[in-house]
Amino acid sequence: MCHFDFHHYPHDKQKCEMLIQSLSYKSHLVRFAWCESWAQPKNKLDKDIFSLPHFTLAKYDHEPCNTDIPCVKAVFLLVRHPDFHILHTYVPTVLIVILSWMSFWIAPDATPARVTLGVTSILTMATQYSQSTKNLPPVSYIKSLDIWMITCMVYVFMALLEFAIVYHVHYRRTQAPPPSPPPRRPAAINATLHQTLTLDRPGVKSWAVGWREFWRGDTAIDEASRVFFPLTYFSFVVGYFVLLTGGQEGGSGSDGGGGLYT
Repeated sequence: MCHFDFHHYPHDKQKCEMLIQSLSYKSHLVRFAWCESWAQPKNKLDKDIFSLPHFTLAKYDHEPCNTDIPCVKAVFLLVRHPDFHILHTYVPTVLIVILSWMSFWIAPDATPARVTLGVTSILTMATQYSQSTKNLPPVSYIKSLDIWMITCMVYVFMALLEFAIVYHVHYRRTQAPPPSPPPRRPAAINATLHQTLTLDRPGVKSWAVGWREFWRGDTAIDEASRVFFPLTYFSFVVGYFVLLTGGQEGGSGSDGGGGLYT
């Protein structure tokens, strides 16, 4: 049996130990030693001798027992194959998130199309999350796969929330009464006001005015979302895989609290 630590799942490395010892004899009576072919540490083993469907044996080594009982200990460093989750978890969830962005190119008044697309994406993402974690033991900490799935669900939900904001702005703009024409002023007063405004703000709109104009336009929000969502999401994707594949050193084994596998 081997204790698994799932903090970095499905890019985890597991350290499993095999201990052979005597329970009845002391060291002066019995001595255990590895045979010649197993006496030296190895980085690879023959697949006919050691084979697991979901792992690759990255390293095999010995460790001292540090006991009075005669024993030998072998340590195996196992690296999980990520191919299954790349095809069945990562690729489908990325496609679902990209699909939710299609609503940014749909007109704001097409309410049934945008709502159906957003709700369907959320339900599909929830189903994908449950399918990807159904074979794992229940653990009390967050796994790397949880971070990935929760982030994807947040982006899908934000796409639906963006439509709610766009529809609210679109509704207010269409229902607002037409602006009344400004009162006519004498030419001298208009020239004085124009000169004062020109001196105060020489051709540049203030940040507050620009912000108000942005939220008054429903198409402006959609156009900004077309850039903001892909840019931030793909930045997260790159950072996620860089940290997991390049930042994880060594293996995690019986030190962490996880599932017990045979």
